[in-house]
Amino acid sequence: MDYDENQGQSEFEGMDEGGALYIDFSSDEAASESRDLEPLPTGKYLCTITDVTLKASQSERNPGKPFYAIEMTVVEDARGGEFRNRKCWTNAMLFHPALFTITHIMKATGFTVNEGRVRIPTPEDLIGKILVVGGIKMGETKDKNDPSKTYAPKFEPKSFFGQDKWKKPSGVVTTSAGKQDPADLLS
Repeated sequence: MDYDENQGQSEFEGMDEGGALYIDFSSDEAASESRDLEPLPTGKYLCTITDVTLKASQSERNPGKPFYAIEMTVVEDARGGEFRNRKCWTNAMLFHPALFTITHIMKATGFTVNEGRVRIPTPEDLIGKILVVGGIKMGETKDKNDPSKTYAPKFEPKSFFGQDKWKKPSGVVTTSAGKQDPADLLS
């Protein structure tokens, strides 16, 4: 491997005579493990909005129209934190007549939505807001326009509620299998 000493200086802490590279890992980096890429199961999750990017639609039907690509991170789940720090994503169209997702997200995060002209929150206004995200796990799907293209399974957010709607199961439920934690019954 050739290494240009004038490039990438900040990436490498040093190289020995044998060509081995040395990097200083933080304790978080050294302790990290690979994540399961299996989509979140169908259900509700308490999430925080962790990223919002303003984009322009590339679709044939709405070329150039604005939308927010929104990333949400699970803060709490009904399974005792099994899905904490997992991500889910949605797109919120910012043009009529496709304003339902942004309407629901705005209401869930404390913004007022009335009929008529309304100021849409900026990405900075939304980042850090907490909401309940309800969604379904979609199986593998085919592209509508090109059936030769197949998309991997994914979690698709379908509903958004204020964090006051988060109800974590508690107590014990008796089933035919015996006493169980309600979180174990959710799928």
